[in-house]
Amino acid sequence: MVASILTAASVTPMAQSLRSAIISSPLKWAIGPWALFIFENAVLSENRTSLISFFEDSDVADEEIRKASGDSRYHVFYGLCSTSACASILYGYRYKVRNAAPYFPKGVIVGGPRGRAFAIVLQAAGLALFSQTLPKFQIPVEYQNDPTAFSTERGTDKWAEETEKPPALKFSIRCPFDFADSTKISGDEDMPSGVDRITRHPGLWSMAMFSAGHAFTVSTLSIPQFSFFLMPVAVALFGGAHTDSRFRRGMGGTLGVKYDERTSNVPFFGLLKQSMESPAPLFNKLMDETKVLNAAIAIGSAFSLALLRRPLASNTAVRMAVKNVAPA
Repeated sequence: MVASILTAASVTPMAQSLRSAIISSPLKWAIGPWALFIFENAVLSENRTSLISFFEDSDVADEEIRKASGDSRYHVFYGLCSTSACASILYGYRYKVRNAAPYFPKGVIVGGPRGRAFAIVLQAAGLALFSQTLPKFQIPVEYQNDPTAFSTERGTDKWAEETEKPPALKFSIRCPFDFADSTKISGDEDMPSGVDRITRHPGLWSMAMFSAGHAFTVSTLSIPQFSFFLMPVAVALFGGAHTDSRFRRGMGGTLGVKYDERTSNVPFFGLLKQSMESPAPLFNKLMDETKVLNAAIAIGSAFSLALLRRPLASNTAVRMAVKNVAPA
């Protein structure tokens, strides 16, 4: 009986699609270049010290100049390898992955209304996370009390008298970016603040969330294309973890023990670990440190993208309907 159940499950449309995808060349192109990108970054950064020594100009007597030349050549080599990996990602998507078979069976979450709703949530979260790394946005116009309206008469402030009118308001224009926003700094290098409370790598995870959201909008139901847009999640997960590992060992940066305990690579894990006993104070601090206008603009942008996005299937249906009713 068990064998019959397994046999029946193996011939379902979803199982057949996944089996075809695993052995297909487009899926290998969807995953392979991303995996190469992760691998070459990990290998080159892990062996950074050895490679810098290898690239040093041995003919130079000055040690400082020799190390500088090795560091410069290392970065050129690193950039060349990363550029080649990125080029393979773009080539694979353009010529091997885009709209490639096999496809998900109809009815899955990908490409449908549920998939687009899921995409809005993921892309809004990704853009909101990225917005917290930018300078604080502020409304460029404001009204404030006009100091010239406060005068004295017989040694008494006129505005303080009961018969005095309210102070005048003065219109002023300011920069839309608050570069001097210092209220979000905790003052303790071991205490995270702002977006660092969510993740140590907001850039990687904002890209991963946005790309994963786009994966659920693939209207052609292409499994390789869906997998391609999920791969940045692996980049954020493994790339962030490897960066943390190097910083813990003092390679290319530092990561203190207390700061490490209070933060995390995966979003919100560090915050949840700290808030197991008393979550309210930490979440209140996070809300106080959030750049609200930045987040509002980011979420609005995600909804705008959703409105601009048009399902390919709907457009095809409209064109077919128009063709059918068109006069011969």
